[in-house]
Order: sequence, then structure tokens, then C-alpha cells
Amino acid sequence: MTDCGVCVSAGGLSLWAMFLQADLVVKSVMVLLALLSVRSWTVIFSKFMSIKRAREEAEEVMDYADQRDILDGGIHMATGLSGSFADLMVLSVQETQKAKDYGSAGLSMWHQHLLQLMGVIMEEQKDELHKGLGFLDWCAAASPFIGLFGTVWGIMHSFHVAVSGKADIAVIAPGMAEALFATAMGLVVAIPCLIAYNKLSLEVIRFTLKMENFAQELSAAALQKVCTSKSDFL
Repeated sequence: MTDCGVCVSAGGLSLWAMFLQADLVVKSVMVLLALLSVRSWTVIFSKFMSIKRAREEAEEVMDYADQRDILDGGIHMATGLSGSFADLMVLSVQETQKAKDYGSAGLSMWHQHLLQLMGVIMEEQKDELHKGLGFLDWCAAASPFIGLFGTVWGIMHSFHVAVSGKADIAVIAPGMAEALFATAMGLVVAIPCLIAYNKLSLEVIRFTLKMENFAQELSAAALQKVCTSKSDFL
């Protein structure tokens, strides 16, 4: 067909023509793969942007902490910093101010409580960063098999047509092309998903390690500040 400006012609048979001439099952496979492709690219761009934003927020908070007392809460509250790193800093400031309520015997309990609250913040951030990665992993694994199913079905349909009529290359070739197109679509969906999943997973691991190191730094700073302050339990 030549009325579709976006069709890519291969030997006179366009992709759009192959779709229109395909069996209903093969068409369904192609539509499903097209929907998976759109969804996967949406997830990929969304995840790259969210990780980039989280990384920028983290750098801003870490730069702030390097320039001042890491637990200088009064100034920090006015900066309008956001993200999990900022939440960890605010939590450390607030809990450090509450340490005197635990007394000298409860210092260890206070520190464990601080670590638990930090763990909640970090787990929430990890869950947020991992959202969508499972879909990319599934898509990378399943799409080739979905395409392969369309190919097998298309080949079976082509042979069925061939044996019921004139079995020559002119009869079989279009159906075979449609069938193989389904496999190609599966790979087109799967390859970007696989690459993006590996890249995004690595970025999440790097961010998580940086967040855990920052939490340990805050925890140590909070404990040191409490132990050196003139409180009732010192």
C-alpha cells in the first residue's frame, strides 16, 4: 500500500499492508506488542526523569550539608529542600532535639529509634524508585515469546492456506512475512526494555548506596551531638 506515508516498504510489501493482511490472531499479537511498546517507553522516560530528579535533590541536600552543620535544623527548614535526603536530614534534626526525653539510660533506645525511622524513609524511596522496573523486566522477557507465538500461528495459517489452494511461493510468502514481522516486533519491544531495565537498576543501586551512606553520616552526627551536648544524661 502506498497511501500510508509512514509505512516502510520492504520488497513492495509495507508494514501496514502486512498488518492489514495478517490473520486475526497475528493482528492481536501485533496490537498487543504495540501497546506494550508505548507503555514501556512511557515507563522508561518516566523512570529516567524521576531518578534524575531524585539525584539532583540529593546533590542539593548534600551540598547544603557540606556548607553548614549537618544538623543545623533552623537554617535547613527555610531552604525548601525536598526529597528523601532532605527528609532524612529533617528527621535527624527533629529526633536529636527529642533525645533529652530518653534520659541517659535510653540513649541506645533513642539511637535505634532514629535508625528505624530512617529505614522507613529509605524503604519508601526504594519502593518509589523500583516502581515500573518490574514491568520493564517482564516486558523484556515476555515480548519475544509473544512475538514468537504470533510467528508460529502465522506460519501455521500460511501452510493451511497453501494446502487448501495453490501451494507456491506467491501464496505462502505474504503470510510468512506477516508471521516474521510479529517476531521482529517482539524484539523491538524487548531490546529497549532490557537495556533500560539494566541501566535503571544500576542507577537505583547507586542512588540507594549513596542514600544509605548519607543516613549513616547523619546518624553518627546526631549521636555525637547528643553525647557531647549538656543534657541531663551526660
